[in-house]
Amino acid sequence: MNLAGYYGTFVFVPVVDGTFIVERPTVTITGGRLNGEVLLAVTNAHEGNIFVDQSLTMDISDYVSTVFPDVQPWQAAMATPLYQGLGTNVEQANYAMGESIFICPTYYLLQAFGNRAWKGEFAIPPALHGNDVSYYFTSDGPPYDNSEFITAFSNGFMATAMTMNPNDRYNSGDITPAWNTWVSGHTEMMFNETEAGAPSVYTYTTDDALLERCL
Repeated sequence: MNLAGYYGTFVFVPVVDGTFIVERPTVTITGGRLNGEVLLAVTNAHEGNIFVDQSLTMDISDYVSTVFPDVQPWQAAMATPLYQGLGTNVEQANYAMGESIFICPTYYLLQAFGNRAWKGEFAIPPALHGNDVSYYFTSDGPPYDNSEFITAFSNGFMATAMTMNPNDRYNSGDITPAWNTWVSGHTEMMFNETEAGAPSVYTYTTDDALLERCL
């Protein structure tokens, strides 16, 4: 049955039933009801691509209407100016899918956790959903097998688990710069590599256009 669903979507999903799930998670989060002390959130640069048929030709408004059938036509039409300039129709769909199911919910959590939350982005090409897993569990050798990068990427998680702060260094070889909380100027940490193959770890500011699409 799930295979008969629209490409990249899942037929069986949680729903608000008023008993087991009493409200939408966004409502719970906005109300400050959080199951955690701190948040370290890392998303991948191209989260949505594997959930989109790469031969897709429909425009972004039609795509939004197809993926979210309860959205009103006027609401779907609002996607056109928001995604205009973000490449081809399929590239816009890639962004819309990734942002709707992974990226935007992350920013909702970051807002809710306030000064107890840090944000990073994994961008080692192709940076698809799940590509970061081999850098958490490196026994099989990640595609970009660079010890400096692996140390930098893993330190934030280990430090947060041990001290609730990704800035606490337990490895002197960590090249990660000071990592401000996201609420402090919408700061994020980029984990990437240069064209020459050197690790590239630096801070940057969340794109305002992305936040407009999400928030």
